Amino acid sequence: MGSWKGHAIPEMLERGSDRGRIAVITRAHVHMRSWRVFGKAGVPVDRSLKTASGLLGVVGIGEAPIGRRGTFSLWRSVNDMKQWAFESPQH
Repeated sequence: MGSWKGHAIPEMLERGSDRGRIAVITRAHVHMRSWRVFGKAGVPVDRSLKTASGLLGVVGIGEAPIGRRGTFSLWRSVNDMKQWAFESPQH
C-alpha cells in the first residue's frame, strides 16, 4: 500500500478490535497515458475487495480534475482492512 504525501498512513493507525468500525478513503492520481492500464489492473483488485472479509461497503469516488480516482470503504475493524490491504495477492 502506498503513502499519502510521504506518510505511511496504515502504520500510523492504532490496532483495532473486531468491535470497532473504520472508514477508509483512498486516492490515486492517474496520468491520462496510464488510464487504460490502471483500469485493467484494477479489475482483479475490485473483485477481491468486494469479497474481502470484514468489508461492510465500498463505493468508487472521483474528483476534478479528471484523473483522480478513489474509494470510500467501511470496514468492520482496522485489522480486517489491514489484512486485505497487505495480504491480498491482488492488491
